[in-house]
Amino acid sequence: MPVRRSQILPDGKGFTGRFGAADGIDALRLIETSEVDLAVLDLGTPERQGNETIQALRRVRPQLKIVATSDDIAGPILQAAERLGIEMLAKPIQPYELLDAIARIIVGR
Repeated sequence: MPVRRSQILPDGKGFTGRFGAADGIDALRLIETSEVDLAVLDLGTPERQGNETIQALRRVRPQLKIVATSDDIAGPILQAAERLGIEMLAKPIQPYELLDAIARIIVGR
């Protein structure tokens, strides 16, 4: 989910604070220059389609864990996400849904 400001997740819960990207291109720059273990993406980014961003991120960091959000997570999108090991959330999402998804993907449940 692209953001324009820093996002901090609760430290001491297995998460550390990180920063956000304005779009898919900015996210790729951050992944290339920073130690990032997990990305939260909106599949409807303005500069790139979400699947293009995911492919580019995985080329740079194949083990990157990804949580993706979308207005439409119907059949083919959901199947592709499952195949790639991406946790999908349908928008609008609640903060607890995002935190639950992050926890699931980090611990591999």
